[in-house]
Amino acid sequence: AMDGTQKVAVRWLPALRDALARQQALPRLEWALAAWLHYLKHPVNAQGQALAVQDPGAAALQALLADAQTPAEALAAALTHAPVFGSTPWPTEWQQRVAAHGERLKTQGVLASLAALGAS
Repeated sequence: AMDGTQKVAVRWLPALRDALARQQALPRLEWALAAWLHYLKHPVNAQGQALAVQDPGAAALQALLADAQTPAEALAAALTHAPVFGSTPWPTEWQQRVAAHGERLKTQGVLASLAALGAS
């Protein structure tokens, strides 16, 4: 996740936009995005120990995530951060998929959400 605000914008999001243009889902990449946002909002490991966020652009995005109560709210807040997500709207169906991954991460943890991803 080091320098994620720089890398996600140029590596993941163009692939997601291309897939959406072809009306395809990229569930593993959507999960990775949900996991990255979860990490930014909750930078702790499974034992509750703080994780270092090594990303000079993270603070602005974390400030947007701070008040979000649900993964859907966190995603909606994050999508307003144009330096990472741009200004072109993201489709509602895509947002619902990413938020569902985030909810599974929040309620079931990383391993269970990965297992569910593998089953889909």
